[in-house]
Amino acid sequence: MALISGIFTGNYLGDDENGLPTFDRTVDGDFLTRYIGGLFTDGVASFLEDCFFVEAGEGLTVNIKSGMALVGGKLCYDDNDYTLTLGDADTTYSRYDRVVLRLDVVNRTIEIAILQGVASANPYKPDLTSTTDIIELSLATILRKANETSLTQSQITDDRLNENLCGVISPRYEPIEAETFLAQLQTSFDEWFTDVKETLSDDATGSLLTKINQNIEDIEEVNTIIKNQAVNADIIRVKMAEDIVIYDRQYSLPFAVSFNNGKTVTDWGELQSNGTIKILKAGEYNLRYNFYSSGVNGISVFHVKLRNAVDFSYGENYVYSDRDQCAGNVGGQFHLEVGELVQADVYPSILDRQFRINYANTYLMISPVRFDS
Repeated sequence: MALISGIFTGNYLGDDENGLPTFDRTVDGDFLTRYIGGLFTDGVASFLEDCFFVEAGEGLTVNIKSGMALVGGKLCYDDNDYTLTLGDADTTYSRYDRVVLRLDVVNRTIEIAILQGVASANPYKPDLTSTTDIIELSLATILRKANETSLTQSQITDDRLNENLCGVISPRYEPIEAETFLAQLQTSFDEWFTDVKETLSDDATGSLLTKINQNIEDIEEVNTIIKNQAVNADIIRVKMAEDIVIYDRQYSLPFAVSFNNGKTVTDWGELQSNGTIKILKAGEYNLRYNFYSSGVNGISVFHVKLRNAVDFSYGENYVYSDRDQCAGNVGGQFHLEVGELVQADVYPSILDRQFRINYANTYLMISPVRFDS
């Protein structure tokens, strides 16, 4: 079996019969799918405002905002808004339709399409397809009422943050199984010691046993460190429940719900009712605060800060925009004590203005690196 690797810069070999250049290090679509899909999950891009957001349009149309996504490890994006027309409503019963991103591997396309449900006295939401040839991600689910000729936004359910239907693009990771790793080390040592102890004299065996006993404490210390480091599979990842509007003052963001496999409560931290994260175990933590706002006219500055209960600044970022938008993130690795409250603040730089903080793209994430012994 040959090891496949890439991507490398190719050497020019000349032109083919069609006059197109050829190279010696070309890769195909399957390679790029493995490359991207092996590192990132499918979903929409959370760092783009209103990425593929579905809203009611005129009559039986829906408008889909511009966006970017991965479907089956393949990229799609549209810099412009998109409009789709739904099929006519049933004359007797309601049904559910979905707006989906659909990957068609055979035809080599990704499209935004309507997945129409079945009208019924007890309507159900249509199942998404996930096969080797077709993969669908649901952007929104729409309740279609009997005989309707127009839609309202209240009939549309946003599915983008539901990881079972769509989700957001995020790095793939698997936690280290410390117990399994240590058990393998212990088994290897036991086999080695059983093999050599029969060849040693009593004095040599006793000397070796003394050294082994001296090293047991070191092994147990390493065991504790690895177990502590393995808890980084538990991540607190929270966002707000809805958009909020702030007015020319410092504001602490009210994070309220988890998303994208994150938690609100772990054995080392807990989301509080005021949107802060309370630390329950002292140790080193990775913090990240992602921020997105609209309603900024001209070139503006937002000062965003991570801080704890004693008001130490953990990071800051000045964000500029000339497109009525502000976006950015701050973070790093910090030592936190038991009882400290981590919160995220924003400081608008323009007075007498209102700013809308976008809940879908504003979030706080904390993960442990190691705990104090």
